[in-house]
Amino acid sequence: MGLFDEVGAREPRLTPALALGSALVFVASAGGVLDEDAFALVARRLETESRFEEAVRYASRHSFEAFVTGANEILNQDQRFCIFLNAVDVGLRHGRIGPAREARLVRMMEVFGISEDEVRGAVATLATKNDTSVLGL
Repeated sequence: MGLFDEVGAREPRLTPALALGSALVFVASAGGVLDEDAFALVARRLETESRFEEAVRYASRHSFEAFVTGANEILNQDQRFCIFLNAVDVGLRHGRIGPAREARLVRMMEVFGISEDEVRGAVATLATKNDTSVLGL
């Protein structure tokens, strides 16, 4: 993004696709910074640079709380579940979730109305998928 890209840029409307991107950015940057690995992972998930830039811009202009509240209002339950599991997958990219990421994911579950029972198996599967230490990596 260039120096003047923000000048005159209109506020993006929250859509399911933007909600996915923003959720990934919020979870990946929960520790305070969007590191290079997280940057690359989120960018790949969103498939286009413009979607990634829009998600970063949205996340930089809104609090996490405002995001989850707004997303909850526009998403159906299947979309909430999909976004939540994608956020968990990004949060588990190193095989574990740190406290800041966990707090955001728990809050997302609360606002989205997702119970632990609904996601327990999926989260365990994602944790196994992302734990490459079992492969010596």
